[in-house]
Amino acid sequence: MTPPILKVAGLTLTELIITVALAGIVIGLGVPSFTDTIRSNRSAAMSNEFITALAYARSEAIKRGLPVTLRRSSSTASLWENGFDVFVDRDGDGLFEDDGNATPCETNNQLLTEDCLLKTYDAQTFAGFTVRSGDNFSCWVSFNNTGSASSSGTSCTGTGLANDSFRLCPDSGDASKAKRIAINNTGRTRITDGASSCP
Repeated sequence: MTPPILKVAGLTLTELIITVALAGIVIGLGVPSFTDTIRSNRSAAMSNEFITALAYARSEAIKRGLPVTLRRSSSTASLWENGFDVFVDRDGDGLFEDDGNATPCETNNQLLTEDCLLKTYDAQTFAGFTVRSGDNFSCWVSFNNTGSASSSGTSCTGTGLANDSFRLCPDSGDASKAKRIAINNTGRTRITDGASSCP
């Protein structure tokens, strides 16, 4: 008795080509939206990083009972993506004043005798984004012992209004994908999607 012939199920070459073509179309449709999702997530991460820096400065000012300032590293007004320093600013003038010796944050009877650098954010922190401020925060923004804000103004002398905002824009320049971080007089921050212009 001969064994029965088993039929092996499989794909013909035509069916395989059609399947691969359909898979390619589906993947092609999904990649742009996935790229947008990645950009959106990066934008959210950058804005969260910036808000965290602001919240850190504000909480340190309240805790220490002294002004704490964020000052841009760039020499160009309102350009913050090159990084910034967060420091205890004893006189609230927005300038980091240290005597230059090897001992940071020197004290006398537990009182600071010089400004004290708390944290530095470098340009790599905001790679792929531009971070720009309005005129009030063109050089620095500071928080006092009650958490209220003060600012540099355009002249960097501390004559600006206490409220302003920052724009975080992707390098693509798409203002609809930007984030706007506003700070009011009391030092509270608020984030909104989109910006009027980028960078």
